[in-house]
Amino acid sequence: MDSVALFLAHAVVLEDEAAERYAELAAALDIHKNPELVEVFQKMSHYSRVHLAEARELADKEGGLPQLKPWEYQ
Repeated sequence: MDSVALFLAHAVVLEDEAAERYAELAAALDIHKNPELVEVFQKMSHYSRVHLAEARELADKEGGLPQLKPWEYQ
């Protein structure tokens, strides 16, 4: 990667995906009555959303994110 904006474009996608998957895991574990792990994955989802917001804020300071096609991600 040759720019901060390109790195942040990847970070935004990864953190968004991670937050969604952690939330799904929390929901699945809730069905199976595992409250300790539900809490862990809810926290992980929350932290991914915090990181996502930070990456978007940094991207705004860098002038925005490049619009990448799915096959352009590295």
